[in-house]
Amino acid sequence: MIRDEINVLLDALPDHELNVVYSRIELVHRKYMYNKNLEDKGVLVTELCEESEEIIQKWDNTFPRTSVKR
Repeated sequence: MIRDEINVLLDALPDHELNVVYSRIELVHRKYMYNKNLEDKGVLVTELCEESEEIIQKWDNTFPRTSVKR
């Protein structure tokens, strides 16, 4: 099981390296929980992929940014 393999790797690390690992795992967890919360509300969450670049370009061409004068 993957948890066993992760535990073996973690057991080999000194405490200061565990802090680095914890920080990264916490970021992954936050992203997961954020996406899960959205999905629980019915939002479809997908990763940005190459096809999305075309959509972004079309959006930018359709709705160009205009400078706001004050």
